[in-house]
Amino acid sequence: MSNGGSFVRQYRSVAAVAVPLVIALVLALLPWLYRRPHPQITVENFRKIKHGMTQQEVESILGGPPGDYASGVQVQYFCMSCEGSTGSLFEDAHGRKAIPPEQIQPFFPNGRITIWRGTECAIGVEFDGNGTVFRMGIGLGWAPPEPPILERIRDWLEF
Repeated sequence: MSNGGSFVRQYRSVAAVAVPLVIALVLALLPWLYRRPHPQITVENFRKIKHGMTQQEVESILGGPPGDYASGVQVQYFCMSCEGSTGSLFEDAHGRKAIPPEQIQPFFPNGRITIWRGTECAIGVEFDGNGTVFRMGIGLGWAPPEPPILERIRDWLEF
């Protein structure tokens, strides 16, 4: 009987320390989770972007700064509707590979090309020398299916 009582006391003492620690951790992470951008990189939002908008206006539509928001999924993007050099950001039906934005020469000397990558699509925007939208493009996303479990095990075991 005393062993059972000892176990209950140990459980209670562990719980008395662990529960407050977990609660404190959750409370500490809430502001960080709330501030994180939750981008909305969608075809519908692409249609809201207009020539002459600032990058700040585009970021407010898409929910965050340019970046990769595909949640770690390897996605290929195929050009659906692209103006000028934004088409270089995406693959095409002829096998042309996508080029990173930093390797594409903008039309204007002080211009820049940016891209927002999501799981559904990617949106590329070229800003002119004044920092407003000059050209834009959208590529639809396609993620190759994950191989079957037996194939992954074979690869892992190097067979």
